[in-house]
Amino acid sequence: MINERILNCAVDTALGRSTNKEFTPEQRADGMSKYLNKLGENYRQNYILINEIVEETINQILPIKLRNALGIFADVETVADGVTKKWHVPNGKITSAYTALGVEQPRQKIYNGSLTTMTAPIGGAVYVEYEDLVTGKVDFAELTMKLTDSIMDKIYAGVQDALIGAFGMTNNANRFADSTFNQSEFDKLKGTVQSYGRPVIIGTGVGLSEISNGPGFDWNKTTEQDRLDIRNMGHVGMYKGSGVVELPNTFEDETNNAKVLDDGYTYLMPVGGDKPVKIVLEGGFHIKESQGKDWSYTKEYYRKAGISVLAVNHMALYENTSL
Repeated sequence: MINERILNCAVDTALGRSTNKEFTPEQRADGMSKYLNKLGENYRQNYILINEIVEETINQILPIKLRNALGIFADVETVADGVTKKWHVPNGKITSAYTALGVEQPRQKIYNGSLTTMTAPIGGAVYVEYEDLVTGKVDFAELTMKLTDSIMDKIYAGVQDALIGAFGMTNNANRFADSTFNQSEFDKLKGTVQSYGRPVIIGTGVGLSEISNGPGFDWNKTTEQDRLDIRNMGHVGMYKGSGVVELPNTFEDETNNAKVLDDGYTYLMPVGGDKPVKIVLEGGFHIKESQGKDWSYTKEYYRKAGISVLAVNHMALYENTSL
């Protein structure tokens, strides 16, 4: 059983905060790093405790980080192993949903305002060198964040897969594709979504950088606020009254050949009503460890998650095929 004080410090470190008024976030992170490195010096004796700290830390920070990143358009819930999450969907016009993360249930009807999100296993692995362990060179706080980011990347990709599957491939009132930012067509999509609530525009930093409040992009005609947003964020912060939200994006691996999310997709969703994306985390995060012939340690992780996307009549997708 992990000491609650230690777990709280680990969570604070992962979130870059301090819930203890006697210490700054930097002091909390430094203290946690020294504690874990000390445990690592006798890894054979302490590896179970180290893995438990990593597991429990991720269990606590994963839903927080997902809500911080996706909360404007996604509900995130955690349930116990074996529990099926049912969502109440009060908007009677929404009659179906789409799922992702390996669940063989591409389209699901909503009965009596109820939607079920099924989960599936996701996993991955990291490894550490034995010599780094015994010499205190392994940053377990960084390792925790790498594992968390790996899970979040898979969930981001699952959200994108479910959204793309829901929108289909043909242009219509909810979807348009072009090789550039076509403002007039983008505004038509915005008008469709606006019928259901105030739209929010969601995409990656690269995709959002193509959006301009004026016809074309002319820096000399750009407002001072837009200039500040572009300087600070790389894209406008508001588009014709709609907030602009950036999704984190990264590469799938160290080759930098493929990104987790497609920069070409920009979504428009209404805020204030049913959040269109539903994410379920079932059970906890688990680590299985093995040692190779070279004495390095491989940490494989296992986590169950599920994603549902409500039917797309109240959302829109703009695809910039040049990105």
